[in-house]
Amino acid sequence: MYLLREKSVDGVIFCGGIINGYETLSILKELKERVVVVGRHEVDFPAVMVDNMGGTTQAVQHLIGLGHRRIGCIGGPEGSTTAVDRLTGYRNALAQNGITFDERLVKRGTWNPESGYDLAQELLARPERPTAILCANDQMAFGTIKAARELTLNVPKDLSVVGFDNVPPGSYFDPPLTTVEIPMYDIGVASMRMLIDLLSGELIDKLRLFNTKLIVRGSTA
Repeated sequence: MYLLREKSVDGVIFCGGIINGYETLSILKELKERVVVVGRHEVDFPAVMVDNMGGTTQAVQHLIGLGHRRIGCIGGPEGSTTAVDRLTGYRNALAQNGITFDERLVKRGTWNPESGYDLAQELLARPERPTAILCANDQMAFGTIKAARELTLNVPKDLSVVGFDNVPPGSYFDPPLTTVEIPMYDIGVASMRMLIDLLSGELIDKLRLFNTKLIVRGSTA
């Protein structure tokens, strides 16, 4: 972040990381008229967002449509607006279908396969284990499937698993991963166009929201 100040950059597209740290936020505020943030909405900057709530709602609706009622969730870390939104979508879908939210079926991971693996083991060790698990990203879903296999659970016969992001390995995984797709290319183009318009002094919409798409593959049944 200090390089941004020292190099006097024309503009910044900020994606990833935690934006509400004091040092990060203070530097971005200095560049306020030249900043576009991607994937977050907790600060007063022009933003390009993904409908994370809608994505997880759609994923859980898919699982419910397959007959699942005990649906676990491996979410992202506290402090992440992406994690909060994806968990909210999970809860919304349960409520819309008259399923009581059970905090014991929710774990908070750190976006990597290892946390998905460890937390899936905890969920699957419960006396009344979930029959499906929604993971807040594909990496944790990969770890979840590994944990299920080690417990001799067949995916999707014994356990359905859904990820989020549609990273390339998902379609080649065994079984191929059902996931929620993010239009990454479109988000990149929109972010750059928003920044160019901002630097040109043009009036812009402060928020651009992109829908997600459920990709049904072989990890759910």
